[in-house]
Amino acid sequence: MTTTERDITKDMTAVEAANLLARLEQGHRAAWLSTREAPWHSAEYQARFQNAVEVDGVFRDVMRETVETGMRRPGEPVEEFAERVGSEAWLAGLRKAGLEPHADLIIQQTGADTPPERSGDVEYEGTPRLLKSILRHCRDPGEGAPGA
Repeated sequence: MTTTERDITKDMTAVEAANLLARLEQGHRAAWLSTREAPWHSAEYQARFQNAVEVDGVFRDVMRETVETGMRRPGEPVEEFAERVGSEAWLAGLRKAGLEPHADLIIQQTGADTPPERSGDVEYEGTPRLLKSILRHCRDPGEGAPGA
């Protein structure tokens, strides 16, 4: 029986699967690195190599399984998968508790409600002088340019 036939992540949430993958990835790297510490063709090397192969197989099976079940996107690195499902779980928890973040708070914080015709008039109070200079240069590239 292969690990794929066992459906390792069948009863897991996406967050649990992401945590498992993160730990398997760490173990995967550690197992292969440990083979370098043993003398070539020794019994110790063979044991470490076999362990690395087994961890590799489980890691690959879980990677495949999370894509096939739709938890992880094809090609999505483990770290990004964990961040995405963690964020999704956090938002779901907020919604379940009735604490959904409000868009008007986000708009107030980002200034997204500023009309497009005023976007050039935005004051950058509290912004360091270097950043102000860079922003000024972006608006008028000729100003301060060599030979200007």
